[in-house]
Amino acid sequence: YPCIGSVAGYHHGFRNALPPFVQLGNQIDRRFGGGTSGILGLEHGPFEIEADPNANPFIVRDITPPTGVSLERVDRRQAVLRRIDDLQRAEELQPIAFQSLDEHYHTAHRMITSPETKQAFALDQESPGLREAYGKHRFGQSLLLARRLIESGVRFVTVTDGGWDTHQNNFKSLKDSRLPPIDQALPQLLIDLEDRGLLDSTLVCWLTDFGRTPIVNSASGRDHWASSGFAIMAGAGIPGGHVLGETTADGGAVAKDEYLSEDLATTIYMKLGIPADLIAHSPDGRPIRLIEGKPIREWM
Repeated sequence: YPCIGSVAGYHHGFRNALPPFVQLGNQIDRRFGGGTSGILGLEHGPFEIEADPNANPFIVRDITPPTGVSLERVDRRQAVLRRIDDLQRAEELQPIAFQSLDEHYHTAHRMITSPETKQAFALDQESPGLREAYGKHRFGQSLLLARRLIESGVRFVTVTDGGWDTHQNNFKSLKDSRLPPIDQALPQLLIDLEDRGLLDSTLVCWLTDFGRTPIVNSASGRDHWASSGFAIMAGAGIPGGHVLGETTADGGAVAKDEYLSEDLATTIYMKLGIPADLIAHSPDGRPIRLIEGKPIREWM
């Protein structure tokens, strides 16, 4: 199955030269196709950025020409490529394949040479005060970059964050390294979006794939736990200050109002204007329903 960002790009398409789906960071479990476009095909995959936005300098490899290669030189190379392709087309060799390649080349060239692309990734244009407010760490600057991308026309941004698999030293790890960047950057993102008039039209989700065991193990850690978990959602009309559902006192099981992961996904899809009956097709033409849950009515 494709990830949500790929479906958003598949359904809504490009707004401008920027890709509709950008993925920041590399904390993705690829063993089960996480963070990929699945049956939709590579053209709907994320534009992935592994570089640290907190680095100085912050360089996005795939939109930055190599040293010594100007944008004018890129344009000349593109012109030469077109001439070579025209010669091959004259022989009528696989015209459909050439058309598909042309579309991908055009999209990539447009993104690399577009001023709005450079503007979107120009974190150094933000004030030092705002960058400090988000936090001078990878997570904070990634959220700031995500805001710039959304503001510039990207439809869906995923920020990945690792280090949460706390099978040992759970409490010290959370207190010293995992939670402080979240506490600083996530509220600041909501404040920033609201100040810019973007919060009502932007859905912000913070979640993971499962919870942790209510019982602490012998290494002062907490292991994988699928019976309960949580997600935070804000913006896009989500009412603030509401807590849905309830667990037992130890947090180990659902006690009231259970919501499944597919319900959360359906809620996100519908908030993004994607119909709940959306059908995609596998490479062999087989129709596949992508959305199978029920929207969380309190958040709609």
